Amino acid sequence: MTAAAISAFRNQSIRVANSAHGVEVGFRGQTLRVVLAPIAISLDLATGGLTQGGQFRAHLLAADLATPPQRGEALTYRGRSYTIKDIAEPTSEAEHIVTIAPGGKL
Repeated sequence: MTAAAISAFRNQSIRVANSAHGVEVGFRGQTLRVVLAPIAISLDLATGGLTQGGQFRAHLLAADLATPPQRGEALTYRGRSYTIKDIAEPTSEAEHIVTIAPGGKL
């Protein structure tokens, strides 16, 4: 198998996984499907009790975005705002992998 064929297979695999397992999020004024995976869950003491927090890894399809995501940008999931805290080195040109955490302004 050639390098181009392997890359094409990997990119198609990423698109299928996103389609099958993705959830809808709001980002840059549009609704996208992304694959979310929790990487850290926490309970924080807040006024009135404990609140659940944590970080997630989000896999965004590059084809859905005009430009790559940037640190500090906000997205929404289930009505809550999350901020992009980190951007992983790309493993494929088909997706951007970011770490998001609760908080942020839209």
